[in-house]
Amino acid sequence: MKRFQITRLRLLPLLLLGALLAAGLPAKAQNASPNLGDFKTSGIDGADKGSEAARLLGKIEAYLNGIDTITARYAQLASNGAYAEGMLHLDRPGKMRFEYDAPHPIVMISDGDVLFYYDRDLEEATRIDVEQTPIWFLLREQVSFDQPLRIVELKRRGGTVLVSLVEEDKLDQGTVTLQFNENPLSLQRWQIVDAQGMIIQITLLDPRFNDPIPDKAFDFSEYTLPLSGSASDR
Repeated sequence: MKRFQITRLRLLPLLLLGALLAAGLPAKAQNASPNLGDFKTSGIDGADKGSEAARLLGKIEAYLNGIDTITARYAQLASNGAYAEGMLHLDRPGKMRFEYDAPHPIVMISDGDVLFYYDRDLEEATRIDVEQTPIWFLLREQVSFDQPLRIVELKRRGGTVLVSLVEEDKLDQGTVTLQFNENPLSLQRWQIVDAQGMIIQITLLDPRFNDPIPDKAFDFSEYTLPLSGSASDR
């Protein structure tokens, strides 16, 4: 087995992996009402800002639930300046593939139950329970802004809408912010801020929504095992 070394080619994917673990959000509570407690708003007009915020969040929920698949190039930027691009495939519920462009040797695949982080150079893989990552928010069968999630900020500015979320009772674990173009409504990027303040931003480049994606895109069997264990247990 090759010795693991954190090089600049692995740093950005590892930052994302760390943010996924640090800012993990739990699975959806079934049949719960949207958690529309106190949260900051910006750019929400009208005499009843609460009703307008609820209307906007309902529109976003309906939009997200209308997405079955996403196929897109992506750009990933960290707050330390690290940058990479790659290809994203997402198939709700549960399936996702992040594949980084060369020279980064990393691919991350969710088969619906487990998120695999694979290093082609080292031929090593790490497993993570996908429900312990904020990616699960977008992968769930039913997307809903309900408990145990909490909206901390809803912002409208310059034709975009941003929704920031945390896990209830664990506000120190980090936040996930979804950014949308408002007219027409379209997912543009998401951002993860971990407990240490590291920011990881994923921007979708020319996304295609609801195009068929072959099942082999989420097949992990092509990669060399053994797995190195669960990152969440370390």
